[in-house]
Amino acid sequence: MTRALAAKGLAVVVGDPEAGAGQRFATLTVTNTGAEPHVLTEDEAFTLEAADGTARPAAARYGDPQAPDVVLQPGASVAKELRWTAVTEADDPQSGFTPAQFTLVTGTDRQVVHGDWPLGPVPDGRIETGSYRPV
Repeated sequence: MTRALAAKGLAVVVGDPEAGAGQRFATLTVTNTGAEPHVLTEDEAFTLEAADGTARPAAARYGDPQAPDVVLQPGASVAKELRWTAVTEADDPQSGFTPAQFTLVTGTDRQVVHGDWPLGPVPDGRIETGSYRPV
């Protein structure tokens, strides 16, 4: 499990990965630790960065493209599933990409959250995300 903290009262936790048939899954949980409501939008950006600074825009959505914004009240949490491929092709130019950290840009105020990525390789450099759901 990895934790990250935004400056304006958002705590982000990426849970331990689960494996399944060439894929990996983890849960990204966002908690409002501030005193004011915070609006999360589904058009957020999720980027993976390697230790050498190489960055890859990683997020592709598979959740509801019409999902409404989520108003996160103080103390409340929401979560979404992250999933990625764990199998590489021999001719895949991005095989072996192992992120060291992630960056999440979220909310109507576009908060930037950084966190460590201890979940191993993401061979094609892409993470798919679902929609937020209450926790």
